[in-house]
Amino acid sequence: MRSRTLVTGAAGGLGATFARIAAAEGRDLILSDRDPAALGPLAAELRHAGARVEIHAADLRDPDAAETLWRAASEDGPVRILVNNAGLAAAGPFGHAETAAREIEAVAVNVAGFTRLLQLATWEMRGGGRVLNAVSLAAMVPGPGMAVHFATQSYALSLSLAVARESPHLTVTALCPGPTDTGFLAAAGLNAARLGRPFRPAEPETVAWSGWRAMMAGHRIATPGLRDRMLALGLRLAPRAVAMRGAEALIRRLL
Repeated sequence: MRSRTLVTGAAGGLGATFARIAAAEGRDLILSDRDPAALGPLAAELRHAGARVEIHAADLRDPDAAETLWRAASEDGPVRILVNNAGLAAAGPFGHAETAAREIEAVAVNVAGFTRLLQLATWEMRGGGRVLNAVSLAAMVPGPGMAVHFATQSYALSLSLAVARESPHLTVTALCPGPTDTGFLAAAGLNAARLGRPFRPAEPETVAWSGWRAMMAGHRIATPGLRDRMLALGLRLAPRAVAMRGAEALIRRLL
């Protein structure tokens, strides 16, 4: 049986770019998103280019969705690459009436669904495999104004590094970019146009290729681009209170 590549959050942004990269390498693909209709154009594009593509709807806000998705993806062959890309975010005061429900959904997707897929990959890829977890530089600092999102990213990075250490039979790579032009910020209620030139969102193709190459090389963390690497270094070296105030100021600028 042919091995397969599962990409979550594949309807656009980084997910769609990861799917194109995998298809270009001749890999069989399982594309997943909440809305399967949104995957139709991408699936048609990749099939036209000769790729084998399946579509599976999965709303990772549902506690059973991750396992259901994995079983469907594995039915006709083992999953050997998991791109754990699905995510949600909410911007605004923590627990506010307008953001509280979205924050709970973000925890369901970014923590519970993310964890379950990583568990399944760890258990099922005993013969070897690779995991690419789409995280963020938000993992490195608390983020007042997007408290839950930043916290879930910190969780994802910590878990990725620990599982990579525990699991010699597979590689686990955490992709930690800064702002990226994927529509994610807009979906969270932020105006990316206010970032200004120093923080202009990176192109998803650049970020995705950086993460993919790092995964194939077995690296545990990938931070694409000189700007984002410098930001990551600054966040690690700055006192936490200083880094947190900087993150808060940036978020306020985007609201």
